[in-house]
Amino acid sequence: AGLFNINKRNMQKLQIAGVLNCVGGSVDGIQIAGLMNAVLDSVKGVQIAGLINDVHSGIEGTQVAGVFNRVKKGFTGTQISGVAGLISGEVQGAQISGVINTALQSVTGAQVAGVINIAGKDMNGAQVGIFNYARRLNGWQVGLINVADTSAGYSLGILNLVLKGY
Repeated sequence: AGLFNINKRNMQKLQIAGVLNCVGGSVDGIQIAGLMNAVLDSVKGVQIAGLINDVHSGIEGTQVAGVFNRVKKGFTGTQISGVAGLISGEVQGAQISGVINTALQSVTGAQVAGVINIAGKDMNGAQVGIFNYARRLNGWQVGLINVADTSAGYSLGILNLVLKGY
């Protein structure tokens, strides 16, 4: 524990910092920081930060940030962000944020946002927000504006745009 924890190798168990935790390898355990957690490899466990969590590989577990969570590869678990969540890889689980969730690949689970949800490929589950987008929908979209290129699911809203399907 300290204000700044910087570890060039893998981290196991518990890491707590008043300001910043930074790990050059992977994390297998719990990271808690007042401002930011940064991991250059993967996380298996829990990350909690007052502002930002940033993982350069994948996560299995839970990520909670007051402002922004970012994962550059796959994600399995639950991501909760005060403002925005971005996952560049596949998602299995839930993305929950105050403003916007973005998954650049497929989502199996749920995206719930105060404003915008985006699934770059398949959405297998539910999207709930003001604006929802999925390339291929196999599930539900609930919002004011719902958009899907292809749909085998259901869109419930004021404006539902589906190019292929019902």
